[in-house]
Amino acid sequence: MRKSLVLTTLSILVISTLALVGCAKEPVDVAAPPTVTPSPVATPVALEAPEPILESTCDDLVPAASYGPLSTTPLKATDPFSFEVDEYSSGIPRQYALGHLQATQCLWINDAPRYDENGSAEGFTSLWVTVLPDAAAAWAHYAKLYELDEAEPVDCNGSSGEDANCWWTGLVGDSLWLDIQFSGMKYFGGDSANRQQAQTLVDTVTANVIASTQRSAWTPPQTSLVIDPGCPSVLSAETIAGVVGGEPSAVGFHRGPIGGTALAFEAETQVGSDPCRWFTPTTQTEYGLPVQVLEGGEWAWAAAHTTDRGIRDATALELDGLAEGDSAWLRASDKIPTVDVILDGNWISLSLYPETVDTLDLDAGTSLTSLAQGIVDGLR
Repeated sequence: MRKSLVLTTLSILVISTLALVGCAKEPVDVAAPPTVTPSPVATPVALEAPEPILESTCDDLVPAASYGPLSTTPLKATDPFSFEVDEYSSGIPRQYALGHLQATQCLWINDAPRYDENGSAEGFTSLWVTVLPDAAAAWAHYAKLYELDEAEPVDCNGSSGEDANCWWTGLVGDSLWLDIQFSGMKYFGGDSANRQQAQTLVDTVTANVIASTQRSAWTPPQTSLVIDPGCPSVLSAETIAGVVGGEPSAVGFHRGPIGGTALAFEAETQVGSDPCRWFTPTTQTEYGLPVQVLEGGEWAWAAAHTTDRGIRDATALELDGLAEGDSAWLRASDKIPTVDVILDGNWISLSLYPETVDTLDLDAGTSLTSLAQGIVDGLR
C-alpha cells in the first residue's frame, strides 16, 4: 500500500511539474493593457490573519536535537511561504490554503542549491513538517481512498553513497493530520536502518504535537458574493470564448490538482482553492488553465505582498465594477502570467500558460485583464 501511496503523491507532483515545464518554453511578453495604472506599489494592508491552531512553535515541535543528527549538513529554519514562491509561481500557493485552515507549517533546509541545470540538485536537504487541524474527516477520506486502516510505518528509499528520502503521514490524537517529509536525509546503511532513525524523529514530533495547547478556531470573514463552489465557478465559457475565440460550447472545465502532498491537496479541496481548469481545442495544454478561489482569502493576498513572500512584482489594474476595498493585480511574470482579483475579501486568481498565449497569438496582459473583467461582471 505504501507503494501506491507514494506513486499517487508522485503523480500529483509529476502533473504539476509537467505543466510548469511545458509552460516555460520562452519568456512571455506581458504587455500592460491600456487600463493599467502607472507603476503603483503593491502596499500590504493589515488584516486579521489566521494563526496556527497549535500554540507550540516549530522549534518546540521539532527540536534541533531530533533532526540534526539525521542530516549530513546543518539545517536552518526557512519560511515555507517564501520558499515555494519563485519565477514559475502562479495562482494561489498551497501554503495559503493550509494557513487558512490554521495548519502549522515548518521547514528546514541546508545551504545547498535547490535546483541545477538538470532539475533537483544533489546535496539539497529539506525537512517539511505540517500539521493540519480538524482533519479527521480529511484523513478518513484519504485513508478510504488508499484502503488504510491506520497510518503506515515510516518509509524510506536510498542507496549506498547517496542520501535517503523518508516520509510519514497519519492522524495523531483525535483530529491532527501530521505529515513529515525528509528529503536528503543521511544514509544509515539501508532502508531498515534509515526507517529506524526516521521513526525516532516521527515519535518525537508526534508526542510534541499531541502535547501542544491549541488556540481558538479562526472564522474567515463572510462574503456577500454568491460564489459557486463547483467548476466552472467564477469564469464563464462565454467570457473565455470572447477572449480566446471560438464558441462557448467548445469550452470545457474540470477539477485538477496543482501538486504537493496528499495533505496539501486535501486542504486545497477543503477550502475550495483547488483549481478549476478550463480548456478549448486550441489552448494547447493537456491539463487546462487554472482558476482558483480562496473565499475570505484577502489576508493571504496581503501577506503575499510582504517583502519576503514573493508576489511583489504586481501592477494594479483598473476594472469596471470594483467596489471600495476591491482590487485587481497583474503579476509581471515572464513565465506564467497571472491576474489576481480581490473581491469583497475573496482572492481569485487565474493564469495563462505560454503555449496558449503563443498558439492563439494573444497579448497576455490584455487577455488576463479581459478575463478578470468578466469575473467582476459575473460576481458584481
